[in-house]
Amino acid sequence: MKYTQEQLTQIFTDAITLFNETMGEEYSVGNDGIMLRFFAPENGVAVYEEFCGTYFPRFLKEDYHRPGKFEGISAEAFVSDEYAGVMFRADLPFPKIELLHIALHEISHIFCTRNEIEGGEFYQRYCDDSNHAIYGDKVDGYMNGCICAGYEVWREAIADIISFEAILDIWQPQNIKQEIKQYYNKIGYGKPNSKKAASRLIAYVALTQPEDIAKQYPYFDQYTVSMLNGVLKKLKTQPFFEITPEFIAQLGSIYFMILTVR
Repeated sequence: MKYTQEQLTQIFTDAITLFNETMGEEYSVGNDGIMLRFFAPENGVAVYEEFCGTYFPRFLKEDYHRPGKFEGISAEAFVSDEYAGVMFRADLPFPKIELLHIALHEISHIFCTRNEIEGGEFYQRYCDDSNHAIYGDKVDGYMNGCICAGYEVWREAIADIISFEAILDIWQPQNIKQEIKQYYNKIGYGKPNSKKAASRLIAYVALTQPEDIAKQYPYFDQYTVSMLNGVLKKLKTQPFFEITPEFIAQLGSIYFMILTVR
């Protein structure tokens, strides 16, 4: 099905409503607080440059000219001190529920970027800046790698967790145990999109709310069990979306341990 931009805008507005209903009034986002731009692969660079050049200039430093950049994404969120926005692909032939999930995922990115630590922007403060005080007097390359990897895994996982929760009344995952096994098998050293697979694994396991991860998923290695137990414990604290550099570094360290056995 091909959607008009008006229809896609309404889907995005519906996603904001679902997000607010899920998160509650205290953690809601405004209906008019997120700008929306549509793109297709053939005009992605031009839309990116206009959108970011006007509102999000630091993103112009990214490698957005790389081959396949705009063929490979459905949407992308941007945040600055003043603005928030999403580029949304206009030619996706997906069912409405999948478009809602995509929109919710990006809305969640915006919310978490601004609220996951005091003052927001964890990535800029702890991943872009390798001289942050957490590393001590000397830059610790391993710690930097743990924080960057941990944040990449967490960022996608928490966005999926929020967006899945928001659509559970109208969507139920099919064959979730099979999906979990497939994502688990996609994690490993040298495997493409391994961190994304770890993120989706976390989100799906969180949906199942297992009492004992090792018993419910006996094929998981010990480090995957440790990673999942740590994240599920974190999700029980409030606000569940808030993080610390120590938590993220630990998540990244455990992720690297998974790679040593997979």
